[in-house]
Amino acid sequence: MPNFPMLFNATASASEGVESNWSARANDERQLLCAIPREFGGPNTGFSPEDLFIQALVNCYIATLKVIAKNMKLSFASIEAEAELVLDRDDTAPTPWMKRANLKFSVTGAKEVERFRRLMDRVSKQCMVLNSVKTELSFEFEVSGAELDASP
Repeated sequence: MPNFPMLFNATASASEGVESNWSARANDERQLLCAIPREFGGPNTGFSPEDLFIQALVNCYIATLKVIAKNMKLSFASIEAEAELVLDRDDTAPTPWMKRANLKFSVTGAKEVERFRRLMDRVSKQCMVLNSVKTELSFEFEVSGAELDASP
């Protein structure tokens, strides 16, 4: 069992101007190249905050699913994710906001398809990052079973 509280850190360093990339790090070791997206006048040559936000949602779901599936002894071959982040703005708000994230997860090779479907719904309610955002979330789940060995 992990020890709490846990600490994660991030650093970033940038120069002036919307046209240039900047460097960000997580836990002083993994480096990302970041940039303002084209939609906001940037060069779109690195990960944007919006990219990282939707990636955080997707990857937290996958990490949570992998841990719970292992603990429940539910095996699967692979999981694929597709996600779309919708930003919106109206006359009452001075800045855009992350209105909705549409998340689709497809699992292949599940040994127990119905149990795995229930697990996928459960994970969407237990993921730390998903539970930490105000953004509206929609989910679509697909599960296919493990192919039977056809050898004699």
